[in-house]
Amino acid sequence: MKNYDHFKVLIKRNGPKKQISLYLEDITLAQIDKVVSIFSAIGNSKFTRNALIQEAVSKFISEADIYLKDTHGADMNALIKEMGVNPKAN
Repeated sequence: MKNYDHFKVLIKRNGPKKQISLYLEDITLAQIDKVVSIFSAIGNSKFTRNALIQEAVSKFISEADIYLKDTHGADMNALIKEMGVNPKAN
């Protein structure tokens, strides 16, 4: 069985955030809502749509970082620092 403690941490994670607008297909939104309701039920805590989307984006970025570094030598942290953002703060 996998350890899903990172979901509990995600629920409580606070930090500076910016709002974005995101358009999703109805089926995708329904799937997200279903996953959120199940996680909330089994975890006995509130799990939000935003938390799920944030986790998915974080996982994608982590995988993309590995891929870009391995196949193209791109260092995402260095590129982000060039933009004036501290990658460890996000």
